Amino acid sequence: MMSIAPASTPIELQGLRLEIGNRVLVRSLDLRIATGEIWCVLGANGAGKTTLLRAIAGLHRPSAGRILYDGREYSERSPLESARLRGYMPQTVHDTFHAKVLDVVLTARHPHLSPWGWGGGYDHQVALDALATVGLDGFHGRDVITLSGGERQRVGIAMLLAQQVGTLLFDEPVASLDLHHQVLVLGHLQSLARDEGRAIAYSIHDINLAYRYASHCILLDGEGGTVHGPVREVVTAAALSTAFRHPVTQTRFGDDMLFVAEPWRAPTSRNAARTGTSTSPAER
Repeated sequence: MMSIAPASTPIELQGLRLEIGNRVLVRSLDLRIATGEIWCVLGANGAGKTTLLRAIAGLHRPSAGRILYDGREYSERSPLESARLRGYMPQTVHDTFHAKVLDVVLTARHPHLSPWGWGGGYDHQVALDALATVGLDGFHGRDVITLSGGERQRVGIAMLLAQQVGTLLFDEPVASLDLHHQVLVLGHLQSLARDEGRAIAYSIHDINLAYRYASHCILLDGEGGTVHGPVREVVTAAALSTAFRHPVTQTRFGDDMLFVAEPWRAPTSRNAARTGTSTSPAER
């Protein structure tokens, strides 16, 4: 694939505030995402991970603050120019029509083509290389409708790789993948950041995978608060316990750290009677 020449600091958030309805998801966030960095976004369900990534991609207007890409706001660029700089993969994709996998991946090449261009041999090779990267070589002729959830997820990742942009934004890229393909995808993204200077950000639920493969972290507490910085400074048992409202312990495993959620324990009948809560797990 052709080499990418990304900006030195592609994304800068200045006083970013995000709201949905009456909820404040991000109160005020200032940070820079530089080339060669991988930012994971952690937080409980509904904390605002998707909204934050969409805002960074220029797809959600913030309530306040600015989002700069290489020193300019998205409003100063055309959609085509933005599509040549950054790519975004949503959490879910619904396929309505039958289409070959290769044709689906080739749609990511549109920002690099002329208005009436269909793509040529180079674009096909880029798409095939992207499919091989996510373990789908040989799938180019398959109907996208027939794929499993994990296979379709990898097609989405291949599309973003085929877009050939300096900044890659993923909303839960490994959520539907088995262990082998989780490691395959995250390891490849790590190499793109390290070896090609790409800037990468993704939301993820597996704390241990985030700790192993990300260089930086944004931790959302669901009430507008954020903690961000190098992953080994942000991802701690205390910070995770607060953000997820569940006790988390950490232990060293070889040269790495392992985070484990403590088992759920039903309250005693005395405590349940005092607080008027049920001891049934289904009702908690």
